[in-house]
This record gives sequence, structure tokens and C-alpha cells, in this order.
Amino acid sequence: MQHGIPYCDCGADTFGKEEDSVVIGAEEVGFSPNHFSTVFSQETGQTFVEYLTAVRIEAAKQLLTCGNSRMSDIAFDVGYQDSHYFSYLFKKHVGVSPCEYRSRSEEG
Repeated sequence: MQHGIPYCDCGADTFGKEEDSVVIGAEEVGFSPNHFSTVFSQETGQTFVEYLTAVRIEAAKQLLTCGNSRMSDIAFDVGYQDSHYFSYLFKKHVGVSPCEYRSRSEEG
């Protein structure tokens, strides 16, 4: 199973839809998507979607502090087609909006 976890840490350019990412992860280790999801949860203690979301949020934090890209572009770069949904998830996981996170990083 160790081969299935690192594949989505390749960078923001590898992010796609969650369903596609599960399929790719499953193919990497030779499992069906359902079996991959089950084993992933058992091995890591979190669902694949939870893991992917955390990886995407960390990538977004990097992009927010390293440039002036628009929020919609950052959302797209880390795998979200809907920038409003990205902002919602970001605030849920980080505690502040992406805009606020960027401005705080610029201040300090």
C-alpha cells in the first residue's frame, strides 16, 4: 500500500477530480478503486478524499504565499473547479479564508 500514498504528492499539477485521483491511486498499486479506498482508510486512518483535501490545501498555502495568482487560478491549480468551494474548504481546514491567509503571510 505504501506505493499508493505518495503518488498524489507529486505536485499541484497532478491534482484532478477526486474520483479520478482514486482511480489513479488504485491503478498505481493494482487494486480496484473500492479496494484501494478501503485499504487506504485502514492504513492511514483517514479516507482518501480527506488525504487529498489536506494535500491540496497545503499546496494552496504554498501558492498563496509564493505569488499573486488569482484565487480562482489557485483553486484550479490544486484541483478545484469551483473557487467558492475551494474557499469554503480552505477556511474549514485552515481557519481563515485564502485571501486572509495570503494577507497574513505578506504581513509577517
